[in-house]
Amino acid sequence: MKQKLINLGNFDRKQLTKNSSALDENSFFQKELQRLHPELSFQERILCSYFRMHLSARDIGEMEGITNGTVRVYKTKIKYKMKLTHEESLNQYLCNLKENKAA
Repeated sequence: MKQKLINLGNFDRKQLTKNSSALDENSFFQKELQRLHPELSFQERILCSYFRMHLSARDIGEMEGITNGTVRVYKTKIKYKMKLTHEESLNQYLCNLKENKAA
């Protein structure tokens, strides 16, 4: 996990932050995601964090040690488990998760 956080720090062009508020936000996101979608595996929830940050399949694959194709398969399976249609954006859904809770 520490290596993954180090790798995340290397994505300056993605403007990722390492401050405590970002970690708190991710902790809330993970708990809310698990509450709303208990059918997701731990790995799928981790990938959702990456999708929410709008990282590419290539970037995610490099961090997780998996292929781009595997990332895309995970994304398809996650959308299926969340009952999102082909037209619905997983990234947009994940970004709106906090707003959905308040609504």
